[in-house]
Amino acid sequence: METSLLLRALESSPAVKRLSDYLPLPGTRRELGGAIGSLGSAVIASLHRAHPGKTFVTICESPHDALSLQNDLEALLDNIEQIFYYPQEEILPYEDSQPHFAIGGQRVEAVEAILSGRARVIVTSSRALQERVPIPAHLTELRSTYKVGDQLPFGNLSKALEGRGFERVSLVEQVGHFAVRGGILDVFSVSAGDPVRLEFWDDEIVSIRTFDVTDQRSNGTLQETHILPVDLRRPNTQEEVNDNKSESLVEILPSDAILVQVGEWDIDVDFNKRWARVSTLYDNLVDSGASPELPSNLFIPSDTLSDRLSRFSRIDLTERRSTSLCVNSVEPPEIDRDMGRLENYLQEGSHKGFASIILCENSGQLQRLEEILGGLKRIPSGTSLGLGALASGFEILCSDPPLRVLSDHEVFRRTRRVRRNRKFRGSVAIENLAQLTPGAFVVHMDHGVGRFQGLEHIHIASQELEVMLIEYAAGDMLRVPVAKLDLVERWVGASEDAKPPRIHRIGGKRWKTLRKKTERVIEEMTTELLELYASRQTVNGHAFSEDTRWQLEMESAFLYDDTPDQRKAAEAVKKDMEAPRPMDRLVCGDVGYGKTEIAIRAAFKAVQDGKQVAVLAPTTIVVEQHRHSFGERLADYPVRVGSLSRFQNGKQQKKVLAELAGGETDIVIGTHRLL
Repeated sequence: METSLLLRALESSPAVKRLSDYLPLPGTRRELGGAIGSLGSAVIASLHRAHPGKTFVTICESPHDALSLQNDLEALLDNIEQIFYYPQEEILPYEDSQPHFAIGGQRVEAVEAILSGRARVIVTSSRALQERVPIPAHLTELRSTYKVGDQLPFGNLSKALEGRGFERVSLVEQVGHFAVRGGILDVFSVSAGDPVRLEFWDDEIVSIRTFDVTDQRSNGTLQETHILPVDLRRPNTQEEVNDNKSESLVEILPSDAILVQVGEWDIDVDFNKRWARVSTLYDNLVDSGASPELPSNLFIPSDTLSDRLSRFSRIDLTERRSTSLCVNSVEPPEIDRDMGRLENYLQEGSHKGFASIILCENSGQLQRLEEILGGLKRIPSGTSLGLGALASGFEILCSDPPLRVLSDHEVFRRTRRVRRNRKFRGSVAIENLAQLTPGAFVVHMDHGVGRFQGLEHIHIASQELEVMLIEYAAGDMLRVPVAKLDLVERWVGASEDAKPPRIHRIGGKRWKTLRKKTERVIEEMTTELLELYASRQTVNGHAFSEDTRWQLEMESAFLYDDTPDQRKAAEAVKKDMEAPRPMDRLVCGDVGYGKTEIAIRAAFKAVQDGKQVAVLAPTTIVVEQHRHSFGERLADYPVRVGSLSRFQNGKQQKKVLAELAGGETDIVIGTHRLL
């Protein structure tokens, strides 16, 4: 694997090898220079591989840097389950708003992993270290474990969950929710892959099952489950203050943990500035007549925190070359989408004995780059392509073999998207229920159109069920269990001002007749469509050429990662174009989901075959937007893009039409004026 080759080469560097062999002792500090680009991330990964039992706490200047480092580490290491991100609050001090629940969830996960001994690499920021957070001193105080056969008062569990930040709802849809139905309790906890359903018989847990939030159906059984709080909440009483013995992340770290500061910035100065800023805010609020919390309740004083950190082993990763330990490294040259320059760079590296690695963010990008370079047989020896994009590349001149690392977004001048890998949602919410309000019209597959009246709880055979209440004609009420939501859909009219539908009668003939008639019309329409498409298969069209090198380069230079559906749609469109029959394809997608990029790729493919392309847009504003998008994406190629709309006067329109007729314009974008 390419990342393993990268780390092995780095570990052969004398400076990295010496640092790994002689880690700093507690209370001492060492600096490693030459850590340019993502080389610092690779050094941390290398140290973790050499010392898997150690805990490395990497400290970055900002949340963006921390997330970028986390992405790098997860690309470099196989055991990503040992990497945890401890984020800072994303609100200003004294700001009257609640932090996003994902922040609290990530903190809880990291703390639980530290207390249980699972965390080996912790990524955080300087502010997160300075923030005061009430952290339980022991794992048992943070994590509650429930097993089949446990005896506990059912009512007490609901109160305990509310005390831990969970919200009681009628239907569990995301992390932090719990719901009670008779003797069943559903809960979705932080760090859980799926929500769990605890079934009680009196005060005994008789079963624990996982379930899917999309249909609320059980899909697995467990013997025990762990429930973590939604966040690390500030204590409300003095008794709670006394119970929380820790006040920051620093206090629960193992004594032999190694703190790694990434980048050339002074962490003590950072602490001092933050403390001064919070103190000033406090003074201003007091002067205005407010009664804010003391700064020491929100942040640890800078001198206190600096003293605590000084007791740990510390490593500074910087780009400076004047240090006693320094990796002989340089930045790679800018490729800037010049494939000839890339090939020369790889050929030169091969002749000089370098190992060259190009890391790509996804398999589609890797395949495109491989084709651009002429396939595996033409790629210079010593060069390999692999998955796992880094923030930026680097060259190591002192490793064995010397190493060159590039990332695909650097080659194609794309922006690397930093991902928040942990998403605190359990798939999508149940739209049919979440979008309904009492009085809304709904359609039941068996009974027709009714009016949604809300949710209610009913008791059947000593069991409590949650049901949807739907009103039909003559005041008849239909109760549909939540588990059968797939039978009910929201009624949607032909337009926003469509007249309300007539409500059907339960058991009446009108809905059955309408449904049979609709099914018959659909069958007739299907037959017509099949005949139409069968006839179209016999019509000859222009079969466009396969993707050229320019096509692959242009697509690889897209600023964003293709989504799976976007990639699938683009490939389907190009496959249609290469077929010897006219294309008939509709690409659907919401605003901002990448439809224009698919059109640009198809248009560019057509132009390369000597064809002209007309792009029809609904308004003049959209024409200008598309003209800008097409022109910007195709600026590096000999493609001329024109537009035709009412923004141009008669003389300008005639010129555009003349250039179009003369073949000077390759792509024209316009409103109905085109037709």
